[in-house]
Amino acid sequence: MSYKKEPLPVCETGSGEGGQLTLEDVRLPGSQSITSSQKAQGISALLLHGEANAVPLGLLAALTGLDRRVIRRQIQLERQAGACICVNCRDGYYLAETEAERDACARSMRHRAAEVERTAQAIERAEVSG
Repeated sequence: MSYKKEPLPVCETGSGEGGQLTLEDVRLPGSQSITSSQKAQGISALLLHGEANAVPLGLLAALTGLDRRVIRRQIQLERQAGACICVNCRDGYYLAETEAERDACARSMRHRAAEVERTAQAIERAEVSG
């Protein structure tokens, strides 16, 4: 099955010097300017509602100046604290707008967890050569 990915929305930039993005300059489609206080509130403060408004990890890294691993860890912590941050492999992170979006994300995570478990079991069965 082949998916044709739609082009990502173009961010509007303000008066950032030299074309560099700053938190004060960037506006995601349909949102207000992203501020330093939003960054301090966590990743969920930078996200929009609905899968159609997903924000790619690379853009979150550019907005926050954080390493991608740090962002993923922060998202994990926010989820465990009750934030309904969803993700899909095509588009990025978003706040669930519907129960269907929330449930689809949870199903996807369970599927990936099962794949990791099967792989771990295969490794345990494999012979060690050394």
